[in-house]
Amino acid sequence: MRYRIKLKILMALNLIWIGSNIYLIFDCALSKQYLGALCYFILYFFSLCMFYSIKAEIKVNKERSTR
Repeated sequence: MRYRIKLKILMALNLIWIGSNIYLIFDCALSKQYLGALCYFILYFFSLCMFYSIKAEIKVNKERSTR
C-alpha cells in the first residue's frame, strides 16, 4: 500500500477519534465529571495536532511526488 493512502486512512481514523473525544467531553461535562472532561479535552487537543500534522505530511508528500 502506498504511503499517501496509509496517511489518508490514518487521517480518517483520527477524525473518528476526534469525534469520540468530543462526545466524551460533553458526556463527562453533563454528568459533572469535570476532571474526566479535562482529560478528554487534552486528548482532543493532541488529536487535532496529529490531524493537522498528518494533513501537512500529505501536502509535502504530494509536492514531492509532483516534482
